[in-house]
Amino acid sequence: MKIAIVCPYNLSMPGGVQQHVFEQANELKKRGHIVKIVTPKPRKELVFDDTDVVFLGSSRRIKTPNHTSVDVSISVTTEAIEELLDEQQFDIVHMHEPLVPILARQMLPRIKVPVVGTFHAALPETVVAKSIAGSISPFVKSILKHLSAVTAVSEAATTYISDYITSDEVNFIPNGVDLKHYNKPAESNKRKNILYVGRLEKRKGVKYLIEAYAEFAKYDTQHRLLIAGNGPDKDKLETLAINLGVIDRIDFLGYVSEEQKIKLLQDSSVFVSPALYGESFGIVLIEAMATNTPVIGGNNIGYASVLKGLGSVGLVNPLDSDIFARRMNLLINEPELREIWQKWAQKEVKQYSYKSIVDSYEKIYKNLVKN
Repeated sequence: MKIAIVCPYNLSMPGGVQQHVFEQANELKKRGHIVKIVTPKPRKELVFDDTDVVFLGSSRRIKTPNHTSVDVSISVTTEAIEELLDEQQFDIVHMHEPLVPILARQMLPRIKVPVVGTFHAALPETVVAKSIAGSISPFVKSILKHLSAVTAVSEAATTYISDYITSDEVNFIPNGVDLKHYNKPAESNKRKNILYVGRLEKRKGVKYLIEAYAEFAKYDTQHRLLIAGNGPDKDKLETLAINLGVIDRIDFLGYVSEEQKIKLLQDSSVFVSPALYGESFGIVLIEAMATNTPVIGGNNIGYASVLKGLGSVGLVNPLDSDIFARRMNLLINEPELREIWQKWAQKEVKQYSYKSIVDSYEKIYKNLVKN
């Protein structure tokens, strides 16, 4: 098959959807399919090693309902779309985040082959967000009517469309991880870090991590807190650490590469991501699990879809500093609990391999193209 994978986000920016698209394309190509990634051209000129990246329109940074920002498609001409579709003659189009303006809305009416739409983003659990969702009802309906099949990475990722489609009509296929990149090192006494990786912004709850760490540090003098990532709250978080008297035990690392992130995960006693809302899944939780590192996550709907069963011991209310600190202590300093959690994680993580993910996508493609 000749497959188009459409990504509305700037591929040069780090992100879960972007990583998913590249890995999905690579796995499909291994199986003999011809794959082109269709994406908006970044504002800054970039050279991609992947010759199968096709630029369509351009991108710009915009604000989102999650109080963050993303670099997405903002302009594309109908002539360019029609020229691309006529030239490539795809058998199927797989569109990620079809509700993100403007690429999908412009492309969908002009596509004559089956279209698979995958939803990744979750609505923030706020009244304002729900009112926004209600106001875009006509837009959502105009997108859904063009999709031959709908997939979502979790129940949380269907919040924008749940009023217009039943769960029986959705194929739930999670995000994936290239497990071979995440070695599973043996347990080591050298692990003396608590790690956070992500944006430094309100919804990620890093403020509450620092407050809980200040409690934890009262009875554990060995573990440092490593905070990797940038964002608008960096200065506020550093000031908070100073005021709580733990700044000398916290390292603000800034942006880290993918390779650095994996090494940090492997060298940490526990990975913590206290996100408050707006998480549809939790790919970084899966990455930590793949490195044999216990995980503590905020008890939002997206993280709960990953930390199930025994894994739910890792879910906490980030606003409760005392319980948060005690949970870190349990997963760090109770060997029997760590071992039980790690055995659960090593079994659970296998379902997130890209081979498994693409098996599910390929089954949908073949069914649609056959019909």
